[in-house]
Amino acid sequence: MNTRQLHAALGFAIIAALFLATGANTAAPAPRKIVFLMDWIIGGKHAMFYPAIEKGYYQEEGLDVELRRGTGSDETVQAIDQGNADFGFADAGVLALKVAQGAKVKYLGVVFDNQPLQFLALKQSGIEAPKDFVGKTYGTALASMSGALFPGFLRLNNIDPAKVKMINVEIASTIPALFSQQIDVTAGYSNSGTAIAWATAAKEGRDVVTIPAGQYGLDIYSNGIIVSDRLLDSDPEMVTKFMRATYRGLKYAVEHPSESLDMVFKLHPEIRTKDIATAQFREALKDFLTADAVENGLGHMNASKWQRTRDIIFEAYKVTEGIKAEELYTSKFLPVVKVEHTPKEFLETKVFGKY
Repeated sequence: MNTRQLHAALGFAIIAALFLATGANTAAPAPRKIVFLMDWIIGGKHAMFYPAIEKGYYQEEGLDVELRRGTGSDETVQAIDQGNADFGFADAGVLALKVAQGAKVKYLGVVFDNQPLQFLALKQSGIEAPKDFVGKTYGTALASMSGALFPGFLRLNNIDPAKVKMINVEIASTIPALFSQQIDVTAGYSNSGTAIAWATAAKEGRDVVTIPAGQYGLDIYSNGIIVSDRLLDSDPEMVTKFMRATYRGLKYAVEHPSESLDMVFKLHPEIRTKDIATAQFREALKDFLTADAVENGLGHMNASKWQRTRDIIFEAYKVTEGIKAEELYTSKFLPVVKVEHTPKEFLETKVFGKY
């Protein structure tokens, strides 16, 4: 090899080394780890969040999302405020109360647009509407949302709360208390406890009446995606990516409900009552797919409903702080995602006989 050839070879070697070094430096960064904290133990209603993970939507955005079970919306909002989780799935009313107490958190997009709170009674009681609560006994955990909102709900329906007896019953005992007729009315959420009442009714050959709170004046926002003000300010780009992947996944769940349920069953074998979980997911999709969501995009929020949510919650809990409704939420990070078709067959499926 002559001198000219040697210099050429060295030149190529140097260029190759520089190229490899540059390539190594521009390799894709490791996905950012994100904790997404739920409101409760993983169940049927949470199936809608799994497609974003299983279909790789978060990964495409450079995010490695861990979905964790929660212990209640109160604790979820607190964890987000304190930085112990990045995003949460929690109740709008609980968020409003925590903000009034000083929490720095925001609601980014609604999931349960339809208020899932329902009042449950046995058909044999003759109760069919709120007016029939007069002279009856209502049992629930009085410190819970279903307890705190009940007097205001009665007033919305021109009923004197003094004419309905309220007693404290632990949440886990409300359905058994109803079926043993220790109480006349209790509360359940369409995508949670109501399914348990339906399963019990089918097993015992009895009928349950469900009275949706939202159809009788309590039309307020329920669960949605929340984040801390701190994260909104420090990394808005990441928040945008998370919301884009999340609502893309929610769209997939709407359009492929059975597949989404299979995902949560595969990842959570501890869910043994698959029929109850299926009914919960069916109702969760109904709470999500409101006319507003179909027309304007999944997660869409409007100012008037937020004002109503704020006013009803603050009145129920006697909040006097001057927190404005617009301080509780932002639509800035919500992508416009519209469903191409609704799962009519799945939404009409009867899981427990007539239910």
